[in-house]
Amino acid sequence: SGKAGIANAGALLELAARVEAAMGAHRILDRDIAVAVFNLTPTAGRDDDGEPYKYIHPNGRHVSAPYDGDGKGPMLDYGDADEWGGFIGWDAFSVPPYTASLDAAKTLVPDNCGYVIWHPTGKKPSASIEKHGVWGDYSSGADDASALTAAALRARAQPLSPHSEDT
Repeated sequence: SGKAGIANAGALLELAARVEAAMGAHRILDRDIAVAVFNLTPTAGRDDDGEPYKYIHPNGRHVSAPYDGDGKGPMLDYGDADEWGGFIGWDAFSVPPYTASLDAAKTLVPDNCGYVIWHPTGKKPSASIEKHGVWGDYSSGADDASALTAAALRARAQPLSPHSEDT
């Protein structure tokens, strides 16, 4: 799984709040999560709203942004551009639908951490991450995937070890 450094803790906490406030799955949120967690770098090209068309993963791969403006468009890695600006084949890599899929949300849970999801009566699903033997604050969401995504983002915003702030 990708590692987020403490340097972007504020961005991760802001994303967790956006996920909790969302009404459900949203590909723009998925993109923003991938940008923060995997340190994607935007390319120069922009759409009419000023959003990047593509990002570069630290491994050098190009990742396209959702293109249709409704938050539900695909976000696929198309491989390397040829000299004409077209793309050479399709690559199976895509940014996971963190806000729609529990399996995708699980990939955001930090290594060596546990999680729990529960359904409080009359409330939205909630989730919490166990890190270093301590359960974090709970997060809620429109569904299980969103709740776990928000909780995982909050856990990633915490220090990597219980004593990392003391060194």
